Amino acid sequence: MQKTSRALAALTLPLALSSLLGACVVVPEHGHRGGGEVVVQVPAPRVELVAVAPPPPRVEVIGLAPSPAHFWIGGYWAWNGGRHDWVPGHWETHRPGYHYVPHHWVQEGPGWRMVPGHWDVR
Repeated sequence: MQKTSRALAALTLPLALSSLLGACVVVPEHGHRGGGEVVVQVPAPRVELVAVAPPPPRVEVIGLAPSPAHFWIGGYWAWNGGRHDWVPGHWETHRPGYHYVPHHWVQEGPGWRMVPGHWDVR
């Protein structure tokens, strides 16, 4: 019985990992940057329009960066299960040729919609 459980786990883990990697696509870059690779991120689905404005951002204590190549991405309020939940900030490495657009909320008529953080071409 124990061997069957291990065999099932050995088959399930690679399948789960391969399904997670399917969300990231690496394509060769064409154009002026020298033919390197670019990571193409699949856009996140649009968040529903919510009637409750997000609370003010929380104050976060930011420690030392893990390296000079890292910068801080601040936390944000996410809509989860009918309420705003705080998602803490984290360190991220710079991506040459891109800048990070942080998560933010936009008022649309009587409601609010979250725009997910993302990398954008400079």
